[in-house]
Order: sequence, then structure tokens, then C-alpha cells
Amino acid sequence: MMRAKPLIYLTNLTHINNNIPSTEAIPLNIGYLATYVKKVLKDQVEVKLFNLHLDLKKAVDEKKPDILGFSNYAWNSNLSYHYASFYKEKIPEIIIVMGGPNYSYKPERQEEYLKKRNSIDFCIVGDGEIAFCNLVDACIQHQMNVDRVKQERINGCHYMQKEAFIGNGLSERLKDMTPLPSPYLEGVLDKFLEDGFTPIIQTNRGCPFSCSFCCCGTDYYSRIAFFDLQRVQDELEFIAKRVQSPSLHIADSNFGMYSRDYEICMEIKKIQEKHGWPIFINVATGKNSKERILKCVELLGSTLAMSVAVQSTSNIVLKNIKRDNISLSDFWEIQKELRKLGGYSSSDVILPLPGETLSSYLNGIKSLMEADVDFIEPMTALMLTGSPLEEEDFYERFGLITKYRVIPRDFGVYEGTNVVEVEKVCVGTSDLSIDDYLFLRGFHFIIYCYYNSEVFKELIHYLKLQDCSIYDYCYNLLTNMNESPESLREMFSNFLSETKNELKNSENDIYVRYSTDDNIKKLLDFEEGSNLLQKFYGIMMSYGFVTFLEYGFDTARKILAENKIQYSTDEMESIYKYIYESRSNIFEIDEKSTFLEVLYNVCNWKEDGYKKPLSEYKRKMKFEFYQTEEQKKIIKGYMKQYGGTTDSKGKILTRVNPKSLFREIKQIK
Repeated sequence: MMRAKPLIYLTNLTHINNNIPSTEAIPLNIGYLATYVKKVLKDQVEVKLFNLHLDLKKAVDEKKPDILGFSNYAWNSNLSYHYASFYKEKIPEIIIVMGGPNYSYKPERQEEYLKKRNSIDFCIVGDGEIAFCNLVDACIQHQMNVDRVKQERINGCHYMQKEAFIGNGLSERLKDMTPLPSPYLEGVLDKFLEDGFTPIIQTNRGCPFSCSFCCCGTDYYSRIAFFDLQRVQDELEFIAKRVQSPSLHIADSNFGMYSRDYEICMEIKKIQEKHGWPIFINVATGKNSKERILKCVELLGSTLAMSVAVQSTSNIVLKNIKRDNISLSDFWEIQKELRKLGGYSSSDVILPLPGETLSSYLNGIKSLMEADVDFIEPMTALMLTGSPLEEEDFYERFGLITKYRVIPRDFGVYEGTNVVEVEKVCVGTSDLSIDDYLFLRGFHFIIYCYYNSEVFKELIHYLKLQDCSIYDYCYNLLTNMNESPESLREMFSNFLSETKNELKNSENDIYVRYSTDDNIKKLLDFEEGSNLLQKFYGIMMSYGFVTFLEYGFDTARKILAENKIQYSTDEMESIYKYIYESRSNIFEIDEKSTFLEVLYNVCNWKEDGYKKPLSEYKRKMKFEFYQTEEQKKIIKGYMKQYGGTTDSKGKILTRVNPKSLFREIKQIK
């Protein structure tokens, strides 16, 4: 018999490794579902939220829910279904609901998905608030009788009825976000704030663009719906008073593109001045409206990384994937302004996209380097379920070659079962071979370690002042790797080997491999299944720093010599020592300062924007290098949140402007 007030548990489960959650973000998604259901159905239901499986298990043991909902993303799909089937077996009468973007929009694939996952009673498709609320209402009306609920034919609610697949289209989207209460202001996310998860807010929903590689690239998401501006401001103030994490995620697809985004930045600026938070904002900035984006960056400075995700600079590729990029002239203008403002920029590039060639891809990287982008994020093309790239005829048209690999950090052993998340990736096309892909991944290694993050910024600017191409410098680092120190050659060889070995021919190959205790242990010990760029970047910034530093300077000297450019060894030595003292072992907490004497004032040269030759700063100087208490606090906080492995350290450096961790410098007269 149904209880007087049905109990609903909503979950956004994350994998746990070494007691560190794989997903650091607060589960805003289920927060929205909870507050909307409570608003519409009021006291008819009780709703509780979970993102950790142990908390869920404890709650179920204490009080069994009537409805158990699971989110369905690429990074938790198998974990969610594992617990859906686990609890369905223990409590057969429980109603299992799943919803999220990891679901095809092709009916035949939808049917196949649900047939394979027969523990799911209902699957919500599209924005979940309205469809889930209607489903809960129907469950109440029909006394939790699943068969009778299935007679209702609720929009956006898919299921199997006996042997027949019932697809009821897409969920209705909220035309106006005002009726959706704030999960923060309603207090349903307080526990997650207290536990140190990173807050994520949304100021609008939808995306006007039609990028084929993205789940939001379909017509369903093309209309933009905005949250009330005062509500967003109230959320930020509410979070700032309770937050433990130093960062903020903004889930908008094109932040900075709309006039009101500047008002939001003004509110963030006020909160920073009042609360000292956030230290870093993770957000995808808009694909056009450069003036608005620049205003936002000017206001928030290095807190806001200006992310212009070009994905490709080839017009052929952009046409193939229906991508509407910011123009290259606007892109260059933005970079020029960012330099003046002291801002920090990043750009994503995807390998390989339909129509991309080895030559066009390298030209794209060269363009980004010439535009002075601070951080180039090279990504393997993901064949996301629900994206046109995966769902439509791109395979036949462009000869896509796909493989499968473990999603980094998203695996574990739960209730005695090995659970591993898998992603499908494109590693070749009719225009770009797998060998090209592996070669370019090697170049990604160089970009991550030598170009990104301002680690070698002084050396790069020194070479620029000598009229050396930074692209040529990085390409030389790659092609002359056989001349590098033995330990670096071994690291690079390991990177390429792991890059190749992580790719499997089928999902099942991965499940079979990690079904054994020995192999799942390799994942848990981070011997396998890491984000390889982050892992080796972490190695560089830990125990490999000197080796990378020496090879970087050796290559610079050779390029200068080959181009018959005269340079001062004392200048190079001053830069070398300055970089070493400022950036080596930055994840270790310093007990005391270190001191350095050099013949050139690299510090003043840097402060002046590297505009004049270093030779004009020749004066014997002594510097003190030290960590501030605030830096020590940030390092400890991020290490607690992400862990202390090399993979974790590499991930931290993508969540914060790396130069904020570089040691502070004091000139001693």
C-alpha cells in the first residue's frame, strides 16, 4: 500500500577513487527536479538528493523510497544503472526512473537501450522538470502502479510496455525559467556546499548554435530561456556565504554573449571583494559578441578564463559540423585586448573532425599560438550519444574510424561489482589517419607541457623578441625528442604507448579487460585509465620539472643557433633560474623562502610586458621566492578536493589559472 506521502530519492552518482569523488560539481540537475516537483505537488511528496553511493545506501537501508531516480551522463551511466538494478532486485516494487543526455534521439536505439536495461521503468528524455513532475503526479494518482501509469502516455517519458517500446517524444521545455525555484535558495543543496563540492550555477538554458559534435546542437535546445537576473544575484550571494570550494562553474553554453552577463560579472566582482570568492571561474564564453566578452574579462581579470572554443580553424571542417565560429579577425582582436588587460585565455581544439587534415590541423594550432592564446586544450573527438556527429550519417560521409576508451577517474568496485564508464572516440577519418592522430597526440603532449599555463612564458617571450616562431619551437621540441634527456624520452615514449593502448575496438573489450581483480586494480592505482595529458602534465610539474626545463632551453639554444641569432648565455641563464625557482615543485608547501642572484632583472622585464629586450634590464639582482598563506591554502584545498596523484595535479592545473600558484617574488636591493 502506498504511503501517505511518497518518498523520492534523486541521485546524480559520481565514482569514488581513493575517497575522492570523480565529479566535483554540486548536483544542480537533480536540485532543479526536486524544487520543481515540490513547487507543483507541494506537500504531496518528500524528496531527498544524493551524489555518493554510500549516502544513498544508508538512506535506503533506513527508509525505502517509492521512486528512485538516476541521472544518465557518459561519466556515470553504468554506475547509475548498476545501482538501479541493485535496488530493483532488492526492492522489486520500487519505481526506477532515469534521465539525462546519454540517450539517443533515434527510436531504434532508444528501444535497444531500454531492452538492455530492463530495471528501468521510465526514462525521461530532454529537460526533465515538467516530464518528471507529470510522471510523479501520475504515480501518485495510480497508487504507484507502474502498469497503470504506463497507460498515461506522458510526453518525454519512454519505457517498455511488455515487449513494445513506447516513445512519447521529448519532454516539454520550460518557456520561462521563472517557475523553476532555485535549489540553492530553497536550501536543498546546502549539504553539498558544506561537503566542499564545487557550486555550479546556470543563468540561461539552450544554445542557438548547431554544432554537430554537441548534444545541444539539435533544434530542441535552440531556444534560449533566461533565469531572472535578481535570482542569479541572490544565488551567488547565498553560495558565497556557505561555499568551501574556491571555484565556481557556470553551466551556460555561451557566457558573456548576452548584455546581462556583464551585470552578472559585476555581481561576482562585488562578491569577490566582499568574500574573496570565487578564485577561479570555469565557464564556456560565447562564440561571438567580442565586445561584451571583453568587458566581462576586463572586470574579472584572471579569475575568468576567456574560453573561445574554436574546435577547428578550417572553413571546410566548420561547414561540415555546422559550426559558427567567432571570426579569426575578432579572435585576434580579443587576444590583443586580453594582453592589455592581463587576462587569461583558452581555446579548445578537437581532433579529428570531419574534413580535418594533418596540415589543416597544424595550421590551426599555429594560428592559435600566433594569436597568443594562453592555454590550448586539445581534445579527442567524442562520439557523444545524442549528438548529430554520433547519430547521423557522418560515418559514411567522412569515413570515421572509432575506438573506445575508459573515461578517466570514472570507475570503481561497488557491491562487489567492477563498474567502468566507457567513451566512444573518433581517432581517424578518410582525411586523417590513425598514425596522424597518434603523431598529433604527441604534439598535444608538447603543447600541454611547454606552451600552456605560462610555465615557460619568459622563455617563449625571449624567443619572440628574437623573431623566432613559437610554433616552430614547439614543433622542434616534438620532432627532436630523440635528442632529449633519456628520462624525458622514456616519458614521451610511455605517453605514446599509453595513448595507443588505451584505445579498444569495442566497449565489451574494456568490460572484459576490467572484469578481473588484477586489471581493475590498475585503474584504481592510476596505472591505467587516466587523462593522459593531465597525468603527464602533472608529472612535469612534480618530479620531472628539471628534465623538461633543460630540454626546453637546449632546444631554444639550438633554434637560435640554427637561425644564426646571437644571444646572451647570461640572459638565458637568468631566465632559466627564474623559472626554476618560481615554478618547481609548486604543489609542495614551502617551509621557508628561497633566494636567487641573477645578472638580469627578469622580474621587471616581465612586469613591463616583455616589450623591450632583456638586455636593457641588465643589473645584478637578488630575488626572494616564497608562497603566500593564501597560496598554501589554495594548494591544500585543491589537493584535498582532487587528490595528490600526478593525474590529480594535472587536473588541478586545468581548474585554476596556474600562475596563481607560482611563487611570489620580492626584489631585494
